[in-house]
Amino acid sequence: MSIDDNLPAHSKYGPSSAYRWLRCPASILLTGQAYEIKPELRDATTPQAEEGTRAHTLVERALRKGCRVRDTVRIPEPGIELLEGYVDYVRSLDGELHIEHRVDILPPLCYGTADAVVIGSDTVHIVDLKFGLNPVPAGGNVQLLSYAWGVYKTLVGLNRHPKFCLAIYQPRRRTGGPPLDRWETNHDVVVGHGVYLERVIETTESGKVPSPKPGEHCMYCPALKITCGG
Repeated sequence: MSIDDNLPAHSKYGPSSAYRWLRCPASILLTGQAYEIKPELRDATTPQAEEGTRAHTLVERALRKGCRVRDTVRIPEPGIELLEGYVDYVRSLDGELHIEHRVDILPPLCYGTADAVVIGSDTVHIVDLKFGLNPVPAGGNVQLLSYAWGVYKTLVGLNRHPKFCLAIYQPRRRTGGPPLDRWETNHDVVVGHGVYLERVIETTESGKVPSPKPGEHCMYCPALKITCGG
């Protein structure tokens, strides 16, 4: 099944918020109620989010044009030099490259856009650019695992048993250190995650929604303090 271009840019069960709704499926229902009370929350943004969007636009342009990131703008922009490493890393991977690829996971409920997917002969690479300050580890990252499951089903084929390399390139992480964090895993882990993810979605959609589960995942939940006490 392919994604309908008429669907919203963001799915109900977005991979980028899977860290929250996999732990607290009730947040899906509560977030929907919060949007009804405050519709402006649906398209709310922050300066940090806008910086991230701009960074993604520039690296996509560089990858598609085959040039350096600095060559995609007429006037130098702050922090643009930090993005060159991401482009270099993606270009270093052998295989079929998909840039800003929309991934079917469980459409029309769950789909998303992977920054870069490279399908090699024996390894599938899922690469994500993060431009925020708080470090995000690649190991066990449910957003990238969700993309990996969708890519496995739609681009690779479940009859193949490749390795998976999930990578996060985060040049501004406040803890310093190398900007690239990689985690290698196998198809069994990806399938296990995918089966669990789809079960959570199907159970939630059936109306069997458990009580909210507070935790660290509540921090950026749109429902917090509106339809949920957290």
